[in-house]
Amino acid sequence: MRSVPVFALLLLVTSVAAQDFTFVNPAPAGPDGDFSLDSTYVLGSTMNVQWTSNTNQPMDLTLSQQQPNDEWEYIFQDKSSITSYSWNVSTKKNLSETPVFFFELWVSGADTPATISHYFNITTGDRDAEKSSPGSSSGLPPPTATSAPTHPLSFNSPASTSSSDPTTTARTSSSTGAGAADATSTSPPVAVSSSSSGLGTGAIIGLALGIPAAVFIGVATGWFFFSRRKPRTPPKDPILSRGDYAPPSYNYYEPQSAAPSAPGTPQQQYYQPEIAELGTGVIELPGSIDQK
Repeated sequence: MRSVPVFALLLLVTSVAAQDFTFVNPAPAGPDGDFSLDSTYVLGSTMNVQWTSNTNQPMDLTLSQQQPNDEWEYIFQDKSSITSYSWNVSTKKNLSETPVFFFELWVSGADTPATISHYFNITTGDRDAEKSSPGSSSGLPPPTATSAPTHPLSFNSPASTSSSDPTTTARTSSSTGAGAADATSTSPPVAVSSSSSGLGTGAIIGLALGIPAAVFIGVATGWFFFSRRKPRTPPKDPILSRGDYAPPSYNYYEPQSAAPSAPGTPQQQYYQPEIAELGTGVIELPGSIDQK
């Protein structure tokens, strides 16, 4: 970092040099980080750069991008006795980093710029879109100065550690965040993803598994209740159906015929006492005699 006395000396030199040069188009530099008067130019279009000068010394015009540690590009070198230049808008810088640029007018061989222009934007859009647009409409944060770009000559331009009026000191091109600070027309488009109206993969898989499962459960439940409510037929006779048993059979056994016993057999003898007990007398019934 440069010491404070050196920085103060550079401010004095720039202030003296700026008295002889002032930008007309683009406008003169304003406060650092002020994008309110930014103009927009399309690549390939023609820009008429104008300035005022009280000297015929050879001049250099450089283009710087509002980036940290940016190295500028020459627009022309060692031109004298001119106060305007028709410039075909072009740059080798990456516009996606930042579209914000500014000019620096140098006395050839000097180590500080004589004057600095206001910010302006470079875009890749249609040439019909070339117009003046306030940098504040971009809605992006303004840059803060931290360091200065390296001059392509044999010397380096001073570094600045604080914001100051660029009309009296060298403008820094290392504003952090300045690349995104301006020109909504040049900001890279942001892809906005829209939610798909169709079913997602997870939902499709869920349906593919859920529908067959629901059908299977419904069929199983219906079969279970139907089988419980179905009337049962009485069971067949287990004996007849199984064939293990037969109904009991009743066989008739004819008694064997015995030969008639002869008189006086033991059987007759057995019953004879009973007959004897009954007696052999004739029992006369009442009235039987009168009938004789």
